[in-house]
Amino acid sequence: MVVAVRGVLAGCVLILSTVCLLAAWAHRFEPVDGAARVGLLASAGAERAGLEREGGALVIHARDGRPQSASFAIPGVDGAAHLFVRYRAAARGLVPGPERWDDGRLFVEWMTDDGVAGVSRIHSARDDDESGLQSLVVSAPFAGAVPVLRFQNLGQSGGYALLELEIVPARERAVWVVGKWLAGFGMLASLALLAAGTGKPARWRGWVAAGIWMAVAAGYAFPGPWEVARPFAVPFAFGGAEGPGVRMLVVPGMDDSEPILEELPPALDPALRLRQWLPWLRPLMHVALLFGPVLAMAWFVGARRAVWLGFGLSIAIEASQVLYGFGFGWDDVMDLIVNAAGIFAAAWVHGRYARRLHARLPFPFPRPL
Repeated sequence: MVVAVRGVLAGCVLILSTVCLLAAWAHRFEPVDGAARVGLLASAGAERAGLEREGGALVIHARDGRPQSASFAIPGVDGAAHLFVRYRAAARGLVPGPERWDDGRLFVEWMTDDGVAGVSRIHSARDDDESGLQSLVVSAPFAGAVPVLRFQNLGQSGGYALLELEIVPARERAVWVVGKWLAGFGMLASLALLAAGTGKPARWRGWVAAGIWMAVAAGYAFPGPWEVARPFAVPFAFGGAEGPGVRMLVVPGMDDSEPILEELPPALDPALRLRQWLPWLRPLMHVALLFGPVLAMAWFVGARRAVWLGFGLSIAIEASQVLYGFGFGWDDVMDLIVNAAGIFAAAWVHGRYARRLHARLPFPFPRPL
């Protein structure tokens, strides 16, 4: 009876902590005091940049198969650590070029005196794709980087339209800065209790296993390895800025930087970057992603508990991608299958070799369970 009550209590704390963490994420950002909202491009200078206004939208057309690129200064955001971006964009019969990145795209370049310090991707589209109204937050790679908005059409024909745009300098709220640690500790404690239970594993072993689980989840589920902060299931709770009103994007009179007309420099987690460059590695990487953590957790709390923790981790990783808006397809079904392969492989290796390895270790280490 006591064991059941403890398990139910730990489960309730885990659910409550997860809900609190997601709520803190939804309220993570707020406008900087006195910041102005930045809207679509003013008409002055649009012709020079090869842009057209069509029914309130800003459109950049492909011309004779040549890439078209325009850069915008973003007024009033210098020194901002984060930019909240709300947008709606669409391709209009955009025929892509030979390379996979030859489409319409919108991104922020973070500039310094030495050139481009980083790139934050916002949107890309081809054919007649439309984004719908989206919101996200991009962050400066370091203090002092100046953001420049790039609007490009690298296709062979057709147009790329920016239908709506709002950019506001943002900062992190205390509810996230403090709340993530409180909610994270609640998740850690509940997982530690569930992992160790009341049986043979000592409680400290449960804490170690829970710490391993949390570390992997933080890197690949929430907040994940993504280069921009995306809303999780619901839009960010971001109020309007109380500042001097809307400032229009302006086309710079002199643009010293060369526009990027090739693949955007990756700002991804190393594992995601490898998966992008070498797609055939994807199954092996998913096996490895779960194999190592599950084997480590099995050492501390036993194979049976580690297998259940591994399946929870696999579901959390794939579910988070859906809730961030990346969708779910056959590739993700395959990811779940190879995740399971990694989990069971770890359990098999643990059962066959862990105790033999422990007997040969030349230094003190906890005995595997």
